[in-house]
Amino acid sequence: MIKTRLAKSFIAVLALLPVLAFGADRVGDFSLLDQQGYFHSMSWYDDHHAVALLVQANGSQATQDALSEYLALRDQYDSQGIEFFMLNPMGLNNRDDVAAEQTRLGVDMPVLMDDAQVISEALGVGKTGEVFLYNPKSFTVEFRGPVGPEFVQALTAVVAGEAVSNTVVATTGSPVTYAYKMATVSYEQDIAPIIADNCAKCHREAGIAPFALNSHAVAQGWSPMIREVVMTKRMPPAQVDPHIGDFSNDMNLQDSEVQKLFSWIDAGSPKDGATDPLALLTWPESEWAFGEPDLIIEIPPQAVPATGVYPVSPSWT
Repeated sequence: MIKTRLAKSFIAVLALLPVLAFGADRVGDFSLLDQQGYFHSMSWYDDHHAVALLVQANGSQATQDALSEYLALRDQYDSQGIEFFMLNPMGLNNRDDVAAEQTRLGVDMPVLMDDAQVISEALGVGKTGEVFLYNPKSFTVEFRGPVGPEFVQALTAVVAGEAVSNTVVATTGSPVTYAYKMATVSYEQDIAPIIADNCAKCHREAGIAPFALNSHAVAQGWSPMIREVVMTKRMPPAQVDPHIGDFSNDMNLQDSEVQKLFSWIDAGSPKDGATDPLALLTWPESEWAFGEPDLIIEIPPQAVPATGVYPVSPSWT
């Protein structure tokens, strides 16, 4: 009996191995602003077969060489459930320059601006001019390579609901450099202050957020979720476009802060130093994190049906 159970357990583990290997290629959902300031979330396109992303950089000959065929493929496959974008991974914060380059080339297509470079790194972007087919349902890369016959084959397969036979094809083009990659990031000196300033004011005991980020152990446990909500720009909340205006109380993370967070999380969210700054945080007794309000309006209790849907009142019709 014991041998049988061990054998079954071993078979179960073997059965999981392909899933685990496949899971390592999962990029995750993400959101970026384009060169015009419009917001794009990949999960919005889960009714599409795939999202195509052509790597763009100003002055890149490889990008320009791929443009004509890429635009022609957009015209052919857009109505078949493929959404076409360009992706700028250069991290130069040069949105206006990219918009001007698109105008000069006569290209009407959103360029997703990855100023922090973390999305491009997660995708595996290596060179300008290469193209990616991204699955907005599984958040995985189905194809990467040049705009050419292999890309067309991949588009045809994805539209037909078939597996892509040649998923990675070598690409020529200018290398994309990830200059931000850091040898070490300190939890005590780098990460805890970021969490304290941008997260823990709400994620605290009796705070408005659902859990308290009050120790390294908690932050480490939630680090995959932290990575996800930063990738999708769901957190910090109430983000404003950093290219427009100057807000004294905006909640945007700086690119360098995002890079530090991702470097720390990718390294396993380790702890260093003699203290845990998150465990030392103290908060005012008031339930109002930003000070007492000028006016409090008391709302009477409401009875919400279990369905969450109120019956229609005759006065509403």
